[in-house]
Amino acid sequence: MLAPIRMNGTPILYKRVDLEMKALMKTKPGFGNLHLLDIPEPVCDATGIKIKVRYSGICGTDMHIYHDSYKSYPPVVIGHEFSGEVVESGKNVKNINPGDIVMVLPSIAWTCKNCMYCKQGYYMFCSERRSIGSGVNGSFTEYVVVNEEMVYKVPSAISLQEAALAEPLACAVQAIEELTEFHAGDWVLAFRTRTNWLTLFEFTSEKGMQCNCYRDKSGFNKAENCQRTWSAYYS
Repeated sequence: MLAPIRMNGTPILYKRVDLEMKALMKTKPGFGNLHLLDIPEPVCDATGIKIKVRYSGICGTDMHIYHDSYKSYPPVVIGHEFSGEVVESGKNVKNINPGDIVMVLPSIAWTCKNCMYCKQGYYMFCSERRSIGSGVNGSFTEYVVVNEEMVYKVPSAISLQEAALAEPLACAVQAIEELTEFHAGDWVLAFRTRTNWLTLFEFTSEKGMQCNCYRDKSGFNKAENCQRTWSAYYS
C-alpha cells in the first residue's frame, strides 16, 4: 500500500506502508506462548510464491509446539497443513501463476542443498532442514510465501478443503505404499486418533488388512470398536 507524505497538506511523494495480517505465533520457547498478533504480510521475492491461505488443518505437531515438546524456532507462525490460492509469483517462477489453486509440501521450506542427503533428494534427512510452521512462518495466518519446489497445483476435481489434507494423506500413503510391505489379512498397529490415523484406516481396509489403533490421552486408554465405520478393529 502506498501512503502519501504531505507538506502543508500537499502530497509530495509516496512511500510503501507494509500491510498487516493476523497470525497465530509461537512467540518464545516454553509451554504455551501462542499469541494472535498483527504482523507484516510476507514479501514475495523473485523465486517466491505468495499464497492466500484458504484452509489450514490443526496437526498434532501444532499441539506439540504449544506444549514445547517439538522443536521450533520462535518467533514463528505455526500451521503447515494448508491449501490456498496464488496471489503473486516471482519473476523466476516458471510453472505457478496467480490464480492457481495449490497445496504445499511443508517439510522442505529450508534445506542446505549441499549435504549428501540433499544431493540425493532425501531432503528430510538434512541436518539444517526447517519446515513451514515450526522453522519458518506457517499457515495459521492469511498469506504464506514459499518456494516453487514446494507447490503443487490442485486438480479441479479436488476441493480446497480436501487439498488441505494432502500432507497428512501423503504421510499415510508413504507408510503403507513405500516404507513397508503389507498383504491382505495382515494386522496393522497404529497409534493416536488424528487425520493420519483415519487415512491409514482407509488404506488398510481397502487392502483387506485389519488395524489395531490405540488412542492416547495421557497414555493409552480403553478400547473402542469402530468396526462398523471403518471395517477395521480399533482397540
